[in-house]
Amino acid sequence: MGAMPAFGPSKISDSELDDIAEYIQGLGVSGGHADVEMTDRNLASFQHHWMALLALEDGSLNDAVHHIDHIIEVATGPHLSQMIKVKEEIATGRIHEGIHTIQTMLIGTAGAGLTPLDIHPGLARSSINVGDLDDVSHHLDHILEDVNGGTLTADVAEIRRLLELGELADATNKLQALMDK
Repeated sequence: MGAMPAFGPSKISDSELDDIAEYIQGLGVSGGHADVEMTDRNLASFQHHWMALLALEDGSLNDAVHHIDHIIEVATGPHLSQMIKVKEEIATGRIHEGIHTIQTMLIGTAGAGLTPLDIHPGLARSSINVGDLDDVSHHLDHILEDVNGGTLTADVAEIRRLLELGELADATNKLQALMDK
């Protein structure tokens, strides 16, 4: 993130700066991130899943493990086993598998027998929305793993063409149509 820029008295008054500092201190930062309201364990777990996922996608493995450890502290049953599995995948360099396990957990499909066609179009659409075209391509590759030619292959090729042309809205619509099939 870098250093905070300096703001002279003409931009911000001392009292405004004091208010900002007081607000930041009130956030309760500990352990490198803001404390999660522990009265809602589901929310805390959800937030740590997302933070772990984002850290993995960023290549920040230590941060990911930190968040996974928070999840493991409160998880039970199959959820606990899956998070331990994710931690082992990270430790053995299988980051991609860890990312997919967390993504699957976040969309609530763990163990539901869904195929890449059930999961990846939505993830690709989300990636378009944030402008991560490499991730879109990655999810399109996963869709193709589950199909053998036919109209789905043509649909994926059309989505790739639309992305290359910069027609993101049309690519998003085509992904939605793929999800609705």
